[in-house]
Order: sequence, then C-alpha cells, then structure tokens
Amino acid sequence: MRQMRFCIFVQDGFSILAFSLVVGALHAANRACASEIYRWSVSSVEGGPVVSDSGICLPTDDMGVMDRSHLPETGQNLVLICDGGFAQETRRRIANWSRRVAAYGGRVVAIGDASQLLAEAGLLAGRRCAAHWRDYAVMAEKYPSVQITRHYFEVDGPFYTSPGEMATFDLMLRMVEQDCGAATAEQIGLQSLPSVPRKDGDRQCFPDVAQLEKLGSPLARIVEKMHDHIAEPLPLGRLIKEVPLSRRQVERHFVSEFGMPPKRFYRQLRLERARELLNNSMMSVLEVAIATGFVSASHFSKTYRVAFGESPTETRRSPGTAPPDSEVTVNDGAIPKDNGSFGNSTLVPTASEAA
Repeated sequence: MRQMRFCIFVQDGFSILAFSLVVGALHAANRACASEIYRWSVSSVEGGPVVSDSGICLPTDDMGVMDRSHLPETGQNLVLICDGGFAQETRRRIANWSRRVAAYGGRVVAIGDASQLLAEAGLLAGRRCAAHWRDYAVMAEKYPSVQITRHYFEVDGPFYTSPGEMATFDLMLRMVEQDCGAATAEQIGLQSLPSVPRKDGDRQCFPDVAQLEKLGSPLARIVEKMHDHIAEPLPLGRLIKEVPLSRRQVERHFVSEFGMPPKRFYRQLRLERARELLNNSMMSVLEVAIATGFVSASHFSKTYRVAFGESPTETRRSPGTAPPDSEVTVNDGAIPKDNGSFGNSTLVPTASEAA
C-alpha cells in the first residue's frame, strides 16, 4: 500500500478537538496496519507557533513551504481546520490549492467552517456538504448551488466535509475504510470506544428533537418535520400524519412538553430561524421573511417584535451582526427599495400560514 501524505492547515483559534481527531485517526490507522500508511505536516499562513482554541500551541510551516513543495502535484491530501477569517489573497491561495489537490487525485478535507471556504470558491457547486445543525439554515440560504445536509459527514468526489466536533472522527474513519479496508476501520472504531458508530447518511438531530427522542416522546418526529419545513410551513394535519395520535392528543402533548400549542411552537421555531439569519447572514429582511414562511413583510415584522421586543431591522443593526441592507420601512416591516421586482410588500403566500 502506497504511503499517503496529508497537509493540515490551521489558523489561530483552530479546534484542538478536530485536530486531535484527525491526527489520532491517522496515527491509529498506522498502528493498526503496522506500517506508516499516513504521514502529515502542519501549516499556517505565516508559519511558526499557532495557538488553538484551548491555548495549546503548535509549531507550523508557512504557506510558502506548501507552495515550494508543489503540494497538489505530489498527490498529497489537504485538511483544512480553520474558519476562513483570512485576507482575500490567502483565501484565493487556499482555494487554488484545494482545486489543484482535487485535480491531481488528492482529497480535500474541510472541517467545520472551513467548508465555507470551498463553497465560496465554487468548488462544492452541485455537491453535498455537511453542515452543523446550528449553521444549516444560514449555509443553505447562502450557498444555494450546494446541497447542504445535516449529515455527520459527506464524501462527494474528492471533497470530504464534516461539521466538526466528534463527527470529525467519523469522517476520518470513513477515509481509513476507503484506504485500508472495513476491517481496519472497524478495529480502530472499537478501540476508540465510540458511543454510537455513525455511517454515511446518518443525520444530526436538533437539540430539542434529540431531547424528545431521549424521553421517548411521540412529538420528536413532529418537531423534526417542523424544522425541515420552515420556509413552507405544513398544516398540523400533515405534521401529525405519521404519528399515531389524534390532533387533540398532539395539542395536549405540546402544552404539556412546551407550555404552548403546536401552532405557537412552530411559529416560534420560524422566528428563531429568522433571528439566526438576521444575525449571521447578509440576506435582506424581506428575504429572511420569505425563508421563514411569512406571507408579508409587515406580518413578519409585527410577529417578530412581539417575540423579541425589537424589529428585524433593529436586530440587523445590533453590534456584531451583518450590516444593514438598503431598505425602507413599510408598516414596521423592512423591505428593499422598489426595484420593480415587487409591486407591494405582500409576498407570495406559502402553502399554509396556519403556523
């Protein structure tokens, strides 16, 4: 078996957990195969010591070493453990490395926010990309050409993506399985004492769904469907179709579990998603309203103010959020200045505004 080399690219504040799981899996594979199948090096923008999120310092090579070693052409693999907070020139170089690594038969592994570097460069267009449940909505809206999933990892051609955290190890085991066989990957998995072995296609749970499943609640499936249908809310009749409960029983369960009926709970989920998009994306307020299933800008704004005590535009203008877009206020609902696209502030109604 030929030796495979990995260049692990990090930046200050990188996840030491993700780094340890990447290196740990490669080291475990070498030990299981009794051979140095994998070798790795660590690089950063300027080289020298780089400090992780937990204060642990790593020595690194600089980007110039990667260029001088002709990284892509040597068949090396690239692992990105970074959030993309670089100057434009650095982002361009990383994108070019990734493109060339893939072209020469190597693999590009993006952990956590690093997958957004690949998406921004157009390298994931038409491909699947695993996102953390926390970032799923924002990424799905920001990169419409990418198939964003809530899976623990995705392997699509030369691109391997993981939302980070413990899912990093699952992704690396999948790679080891491809290189060294299922028996080796299984051996490593058993030795690592995983709580739940995960395979291709396994989905992350939203925290509320996971808690309901843990309690054995019949509402888990309903709440998951609510999360999956934020932009086009489903009527309660369709939400409970696969649940062996009557409408009245479902309503009683929601009041018991959450202190509110399902209609109000669903609306609150959509408003939380809207707040997340306002804080973490460049979408206009009108686009956020559409993405969260509201039929008009004014309805969205009034409902949002009742829930959070401020208008969507006030949230957008809060410190640390995306800069405000060009907009005017109509009935306390922010909409873009008229460019001919919309005759008024009313949007195309969704299938159901029952929620």
